[in-house]
Amino acid sequence: MNSSLFIACCLLAGTFSGCTSTPHEEDKSDFARLHLGSFFAGATYEIRGHRITVTRMSDVAKTRKESRLLSDDEVRQFWKELESQRVSSWRPSYIFQVYDKRPACSYLSWELTVMKNSKEVHIRGCDAYPRDRDPRQMIEHQSSKRFDRVCNAFSRSLPD
Repeated sequence: MNSSLFIACCLLAGTFSGCTSTPHEEDKSDFARLHLGSFFAGATYEIRGHRITVTRMSDVAKTRKESRLLSDDEVRQFWKELESQRVSSWRPSYIFQVYDKRPACSYLSWELTVMKNSKEVHIRGCDAYPRDRDPRQMIEHQSSKRFDRVCNAFSRSLPD
């Protein structure tokens, strides 16, 4: 498979979900969005101010959206966890470059956008993640603890 087709397949889920858009210019509240997806399914977690919204997509026709308000303590805990993972020092892109025999749709694509104190960070990846010791380095085929902690920060805030 050529590299541009591979990258297009990896990022397709994020593009179709609308997760590539950035927060509205007029909305200056702290904001974080994480999209996880494969070619056919995915989920987008968005925290804006004190509200978390989760959109799950199982295929093009099936979308489920849930949201709830977070307490002040939950919001503080969320941002503390993101800051402890040094998201602002991550590379803008983590894309696995060596192609194996798995079909492109079996790879997990992800995208993280964070706006905090008027600073925006936009990061994406496909079957590659920031290393635990140095987030500027990449680990392939398996998630890192650093990446898992960011995912867990979002999932702890999910609606019941």
